[in-house]
Amino acid sequence: MEGKYIIFDEMVSVVFPAILEHHAVAKGILRKPTSAGFFCTDEEDGDIEVYGGSVSLKLDSREEDAELIDRLFASKRI
Repeated sequence: MEGKYIIFDEMVSVVFPAILEHHAVAKGILRKPTSAGFFCTDEEDGDIEVYGGSVSLKLDSREEDAELIDRLFASKRI
């Protein structure tokens, strides 16, 4: 799985399809974006990898974002 993401207030993750722009998603959420970029899941072990950043938001991805995205997906599997 691949897509884009934004982390708001350093803890709330939002993931969305790569066709959407970061700034378009962020403007509909009343929180401060703190990091953003792209993510993919490793097909063998399912680990989340984050990379790049958002040009439109002028934010980079952070290593700790992968854990926040993983938690989001884990909460949906319950």
